[in-house]
Amino acid sequence: WDTEVLKSIEDAKNLAGRSGRGLLPVCDSGEFLGEFRILKEPVELDWLRKACQISAEAHIETMKFVRPGLNERQVQAFLEYQFKSRMSPRVAYSPIVASGASACTLHYVYNDQECRSGDLLLIDAGAEYNYMNGDITRTFPVGGKYSQIQKELYDHVLSVQKEILQMIKPGIPFNSLQTRAVELLTAAMVELKLLKGSVSDLVRNLTYKKYYPHGVSHWLGMDTHDSGLYQVNGESRKLEPSMCFTIEPGLYIPHNDESAPKELRGLGVRIEDDVIVTEKGYENMTALVPKEISDIEKIVGTKT
Repeated sequence: WDTEVLKSIEDAKNLAGRSGRGLLPVCDSGEFLGEFRILKEPVELDWLRKACQISAEAHIETMKFVRPGLNERQVQAFLEYQFKSRMSPRVAYSPIVASGASACTLHYVYNDQECRSGDLLLIDAGAEYNYMNGDITRTFPVGGKYSQIQKELYDHVLSVQKEILQMIKPGIPFNSLQTRAVELLTAAMVELKLLKGSVSDLVRNLTYKKYYPHGVSHWLGMDTHDSGLYQVNGESRKLEPSMCFTIEPGLYIPHNDESAPKELRGLGVRIEDDVIVTEKGYENMTALVPKEISDIEKIVGTKT
């Protein structure tokens, strides 16, 4: 269909050229239309909150359902059932259900491995409602209890997320969220003995990307990664009320990384929530899903 559409446009352009009016310009409307989706209307915010509520409730029920011996695919099926039982017509995107070292693959979608006791399970999934999309990530222990090193890694990521969330308010540049997240996560890498050197040098040289290779945020709405410019006139866009986006720091240590401390190899942690910028700060639409270690350990595997 792309070929047919482009051919039709080219034919129309050439026909106009023969009229004596010159060749018609062909412009991509994506940027123009995308700007209309940056600021959400009140009804759109209501739909987005509903998508996030459905997503959040499903994540909680899935935490309760998970136990050692399940296949990731079974967990995915249960999660999607929870979405649809709450009247979501479809998933926002293909769910990531990544146990053990698979959590270090950012867009892991095989979802076919056994969930084993002692492993962490990273679930990145959201539901759609009225064409608006939720996007939540939680990382929790399959067996219900974090090990000491898992707690240490998880706490670093959670503290970064909390600090970035507190930065959100109208007027700040969007890219300041990523800048601060990189600084904090790089400091965590040094503390965890994943990297050596000064934080400023590791950031400047992009060394941190070995364990944190993605952004801390993206627009959220009709697409999970919604349309709209991140820069305007060469400068980072300033936050405004009714903008919606994710906050999702993470740390990922490949299982075969011999330069990393042995006890950290194969661990991946991401924590993601969905927010609306308000007049004075932000609203966390996915705060319902537990993310404190003690709260998570109380519910994992409790569904009978």
